Amino acid sequence: MALIGLIGKSQRGINQELIQYAIKALPAILIDCANSADPHRYYPQVNLEIMQRIYVFELELLHKFRDVLRRVPLYAKKLQVKIIVVTTSDHLLNYHNEKENRDINIHAWELMRKIGDSHDIVVGVYPNSEQYTFAQKYCREIRGN
Repeated sequence: MALIGLIGKSQRGINQELIQYAIKALPAILIDCANSADPHRYYPQVNLEIMQRIYVFELELLHKFRDVLRRVPLYAKKLQVKIIVVTTSDHLLNYHNEKENRDINIHAWELMRKIGDSHDIVVGVYPNSEQYTFAQKYCREIRGN
């Protein structure tokens, strides 16, 4: 079990790769911070029945991201998931308070690392971003470009 960072150069590319991680290890939880979980985007390459085994938490707010992460271990246990996937979170809506945003991001990464103690969790990040800096600190492994 581990927290793994997955590096990508484009939002669409990295998030599509993350969806593939979820598909290959069903059942899965997808914390969708990037609005990437539309099953019609992957049809007919991916059967809709497969997509129904991915439990999606759609997020738009940074504050909700942390709140969902607090509850994910409970859902993961209940649903007996094999992997938790988190799409890129750089663009979540926030209250434009840099210190507060940074504190929430730090707490979110701490929660993800703790989740990684009991479940595989893969997180998408861009190179040279604040999230990449957190990934370097909190992830057991970073894969990709």
